[in-house]
Amino acid sequence: DVLDGSKFWWQHPMSAGLQVSIPIFSGLTKMNRSREIKNQISQIGLQRTYARQQVDVQVRSALNDLLTPEQHTTVLLETMAGKGSEVGGTFEELRRIIDGVQLQDKIGVCLDTCHVSDGGYPLAEDLDGVLTQFDRVIGLDRLRALHLNDSKNPCGSHKDRHEQIGKGF
Repeated sequence: DVLDGSKFWWQHPMSAGLQVSIPIFSGLTKMNRSREIKNQISQIGLQRTYARQQVDVQVRSALNDLLTPEQHTTVLLETMAGKGSEVGGTFEELRRIIDGVQLQDKIGVCLDTCHVSDGGYPLAEDLDGVLTQFDRVIGLDRLRALHLNDSKNPCGSHKDRHEQIGKGF
């Protein structure tokens, strides 16, 4: 499958940043449709002052407004490291957002190995266990892309610092 490697970051889902992000995201999705891009990676973004549930509702609403039955591009929510106010740092957070998307065939996940490790999932020590947990919470059928890399930090650091494979944690 063809993949749009340019990541899109939803800036501050509960703020004016979302008002800027939605038209950009919509434009990228339309452009990817015309270029026959099958998957578009999206990092959800940050929340600073709102409860996670409010952010989940806002992101689900935006995705439901943007996704269309005729589009060929699947939006892949990227796993995040959970640093600070990032949204999507746990499999459960991603699942809550995915569950609220109406067009289920237009949503998937990109698993970033640095983010998952930095988020506290022990990939290096227990790959099978982490994938079992991913399958239980999200479902391996939703896993459409892997962003393979090491982290510059130990597991659970919540830092999001990528390193070349074999040179980090």
